[in-house]
Amino acid sequence: VDPDTPIPDPEPDPEPEPDPPILIEDATVWSDNGKPVKMRAEPNQNCRLYDEVDVGTMVGVDAYNCTTDTKGNQWSKVSYGTRKGWYIMTRFLSVG
Repeated sequence: VDPDTPIPDPEPDPEPEPDPPILIEDATVWSDNGKPVKMRAEPNQNCRLYDEVDVGTMVGVDAYNCTTDTKGNQWSKVSYGTRKGWYIMTRFLSVG
């Protein structure tokens, strides 16, 4: 090896791939008392009630924990049957 030949810099380590986002496609509705869970037009308990969803029903989750109301309740946007874009409190959704 010629001492005047520059040594090339080593190749940099590749950037690690970011963790993929956690995607939740569906969840089962549940409640402590077994009563249906309220699905609302907006993420708060004072807005219009759209429907009630029976415990054990599978709903599509469009946005998990997407917002928190002024009382600290977390809400997820769900789809249920032909209904899309309505909200259920996240604590009533069982995922996994």
